[in-house]
Amino acid sequence: SITNYCHFPFFLFPFIFFLFPFIFSLPAQGQTSSLLNQLNQLRSKCPDPCPGDTLRVSVLLKIIESINDDNVWPIYNQQVIEICKKNISDASENLVLFYKKSYAMALNNAGYLNDLRGNIPLALSFYQKAMDIHQSIGDKQGLAICYNNLGYIYNNQGKISNALEYYQKSLDLF
Repeated sequence: SITNYCHFPFFLFPFIFFLFPFIFSLPAQGQTSSLLNQLNQLRSKCPDPCPGDTLRVSVLLKIIESINDDNVWPIYNQQVIEICKKNISDASENLVLFYKKSYAMALNNAGYLNDLRGNIPLALSFYQKAMDIHQSIGDKQGLAICYNNLGYIYNNQGKISNALEYYQKSLDLF
């Protein structure tokens, strides 16, 4: 019979399913804590304005990706927007590209947040701004993400032909 080949204690399934989310969130929590420590160290070593803002933006973007709380990560996202807006005009050519790409990523995040909160017109506005920046700097991956997000909104609105158009645009870039 099959029990001869499978010696797993099935009575543990309820416990495993209960612990599953906690087990896989521990590394993310540790990473977030480490990133927050890095951010605090950067702030203490280099107050605003700081020549090390590129590192600060990079750490903030990683923090945003590691936090699942929609009431917390937008605070860090707003910091990215502010730092990038402040630095885009004064940065060297290479850094301008970094700040524009980071700014567009933060705008995309703001679009996502507004979509979650049901403010679709504002979400579309943020996605459009992010898309324009990604297009202007030739960032195909960022542009594909924006197209995908626009497709998602149109799909949820029942505008299937618009959704398919944006999904196809996204796929064409990969």
